Amino acid sequence: KRINRILILSEIQDPGNIGTLIRSALAFGFQSVLIYAGAHPYTAKVVRSSAGAVFNIPCFYCTDQNISTWAELLQDNQFSFVTAEAHGGIDLEDLPPQKKVALVLGAEVKGIDKFWQAKSTGITIKLHPKSESLNVAIAGSIIMYKISAKDFR
Repeated sequence: KRINRILILSEIQDPGNIGTLIRSALAFGFQSVLIYAGAHPYTAKVVRSSAGAVFNIPCFYCTDQNISTWAELLQDNQFSFVTAEAHGGIDLEDLPPQKKVALVLGAEVKGIDKFWQAKSTGITIKLHPKSESLNVAIAGSIIMYKISAKDFR
């Protein structure tokens, strides 16, 4: 089976957000989830909030010691890295089609780690001027839908 979409969750601690993102990843055709330094994918709250999706998509957990190995492996296999940025990224609507994409989402308060920023294209979802930002699970779900929408037509 061809792998062309991977979701990377970098330092997201809230198990509810991780479960929701795993559920969305499965729904929008992502083939695997890599969780770096966040809540573990098989805790009870993650499993519940994923509505069982965690058992239908490969989920990997990695630490500081092996995150660069994962990143190198993805780069060697021609994956483009895309990060969600609250402000300052290119408009989500302007993201060109990607043959292989690794979507990186970071902790809501801290944002994307510099490790990922150096490798990635930052994208931003346009919001109403009175809105500051979206929850990471909502933003990630919107981005995954947009990346995958062409495959559902």
